[in-house]
Amino acid sequence: MMKIDEHLSEFVNLLGQGKAVRCQKDEWYIEKWPQRVFTLEQTRSLEVAKAFNAFLDRQERIPVILSANGAPEQKKKFADLLKASKIIKKKLQANSLKQNQAALKALKRRVVALKYRIGTELGGTDILKKGEIDEQLLQNLTALFQAWKKKQTIYHDQTLSLWEQNILENICQYPKFVKMVLKDPCQQEECFKRLLRDRYGVQEFIEFYSVYKRLEECLLVGWVGRFGKQFFSVETEQVGIVQRKVVALKMEGKKVNILDEKSRVTFDGNLKVDIKTVLNVFKAKNDEPGDFAVFGPSGVTRFNAHVHDRYNPATKKYDPIDLTQPNSAWWEKYPVFETVDRAELIRRHPQVINKEGQVVEANAHLNSGQWLVIEKASKESPGLDLDANHGYLDIYIPSGPDQYTLVTIGKFARKFPRGFFGRLKFIMGTFESRLAFGDENHCYFRRQHASVAYLAAEGQGKKLMELIRLDILASRANNLVFQFSWQNCSQWAYHKLIHVFGKEGEGGVVKNNYEISVLNLSPSNPLLKKLIKIVASTPKKIQSSLIKSLLFLFGSFRKMETLENGEIKTTSMVKVLEKMREVKIYLPGYLHHKIKEGTVIGTLSVGPFVQA
Repeated sequence: MMKIDEHLSEFVNLLGQGKAVRCQKDEWYIEKWPQRVFTLEQTRSLEVAKAFNAFLDRQERIPVILSANGAPEQKKKFADLLKASKIIKKKLQANSLKQNQAALKALKRRVVALKYRIGTELGGTDILKKGEIDEQLLQNLTALFQAWKKKQTIYHDQTLSLWEQNILENICQYPKFVKMVLKDPCQQEECFKRLLRDRYGVQEFIEFYSVYKRLEECLLVGWVGRFGKQFFSVETEQVGIVQRKVVALKMEGKKVNILDEKSRVTFDGNLKVDIKTVLNVFKAKNDEPGDFAVFGPSGVTRFNAHVHDRYNPATKKYDPIDLTQPNSAWWEKYPVFETVDRAELIRRHPQVINKEGQVVEANAHLNSGQWLVIEKASKESPGLDLDANHGYLDIYIPSGPDQYTLVTIGKFARKFPRGFFGRLKFIMGTFESRLAFGDENHCYFRRQHASVAYLAAEGQGKKLMELIRLDILASRANNLVFQFSWQNCSQWAYHKLIHVFGKEGEGGVVKNNYEISVLNLSPSNPLLKKLIKIVASTPKKIQSSLIKSLLFLFGSFRKMETLENGEIKTTSMVKVLEKMREVKIYLPGYLHHKIKEGTVIGTLSVGPFVQA
């Protein structure tokens, strides 16, 4: 058994001679003649293709040397890789088995990445200039994207934007990639989702495909789209007299080459962590918040979004940020999520609600010293579905001449539900809650986001932040509850808003954009959908009692004890339901519905705001 990397030329030559090459992981050998009789050629071809594809992925992690020094040796290796690819491609094309064709598709994708990554000088292919792109290719790709976009329910505006036109042109600078995509619906889907919806970098996606797959696995693709090339990009790295092509991710305020995941990064407090460990924290984000988060200026930062901790030099460990001082500017102790200028803020939120409840132009009414508070919701599916909804707040705080610091915060359950039955149990339970600083929904480009903006005087803004401070302290003491259908993320955001701006109809300006009858829901969960249909078919006078009985079976009786003003308080959904004549819930996605029907003036966007 020989390693492909150590015996690449021999591996290529024997493949070219038609020898019976077998592979196990990253090693290969020549099959002895008695065994060849019992092994199909298509089996050998599939083994070789899988091993070689994995080998190409590992080669992607080796920086391409752009300087003359070292290039001849590297050029020979790239020539061997491309030669082997042709031989393996020919073998896979000889049969139509599904597995072999999948391996062929994977091989073609990796070869395209390799060719553009190394360029003509090293035996590959150069990127075209904008003026050199094939107009017919651009037209074909644009037509396919427009057809795809029309099928995506998250797009409120189905027209082709200037930004999308520019990205399509950038993609067409890679004609080999485009020709491959035009032939393959699966690759079209991936291309359109990642480059045009999620705003992942074109060069990073095409040239470093295995790195993209790693970031996708680690749930970082959306953050790349949110903060762009300031967060993640292809870079030229200078090592002595040698220039190398690498991909870099911002960590602790500076770009770090992530091709070698064994290399270590130093975080605040001299905490040294290898890149692999950091990435794996993000990989587990659907189960727990972890000890790393993403912020615009600093990139990946040692910060637990639920604990709100920073390094404390006095204790020499990461402690929860001290929030005991009333009416303090506590957010200034936190990492900065993002800073934007006035022009960008107005572009994101051109219309705002003033203190009289009127919708006015932000450009004319956002004065110096005023804050902007954004009521936010996000959802993935059309209609009034229960799943994949969230409500939160964006708060833009003046931080300098025409500068605003964004604080984004939302309410979550402390523990996330897992599996089908876990989610069913979650529907009616009462759980411990946490406030997430740097709400993850800012990176959810797969969702449609709804926004309603409120002008706030400085005093109102500070009042809101004081309410949030108290809730963070309550959550740390496990005295903040979360209920999926009532005391949830959207109800929390709504209650903060009415405490500051007042309820509409009671001298204030804030509408309840979330409360909705259970019977008006359109859940994607087949069991819930069936139950709602059954209840809706019964006489109206028994519907409420029937719903309450069903919700009891889902666990509405489960309770949680909290401490309020020195007294123990018991909370459960049963107590909430007892007060209702008609069973209602708080649904974040109802805000989208109201904006669409015109009863609320707000914006709908793919991602956290309308993109430039």
